[in-house]
Amino acid sequence: MDINPARRTISALDLVDAGSVEWDRILSQEKRKGQFTLDASFNWSVKLNKKFKSLKRNTFVVLNLGVTNILDNKDITTSAYEQLRFDTTDKNPDKYATKYSYGFGRTFFASIIFRMN
Repeated sequence: MDINPARRTISALDLVDAGSVEWDRILSQEKRKGQFTLDASFNWSVKLNKKFKSLKRNTFVVLNLGVTNILDNKDITTSAYEQLRFDTTDKNPDKYATKYSYGFGRTFFASIIFRMN
């Protein structure tokens, strides 16, 4: 999570008792739990020189197929940041909420590659 540097300045901590609960809330950084996705991919290639003898270079056709986030978990936080503003009057770190971005659900991909060496 990206922090708001303005929240960790002398002016943001002005008139707040050092070591108090409020002091710790202003300076602390939110920590997210570890997360994971389950992905699968399939790759297949064939050398075309065996079938087409006239090809002078090594020539391949490659097929790639894949599925990401098989479990379709849409609660995965991909990025987060504290807003770049802070309530210096009330010293409330929750006034401007943290912004989160979440991952896509299950996604698929396919590609065909023609490669010559």
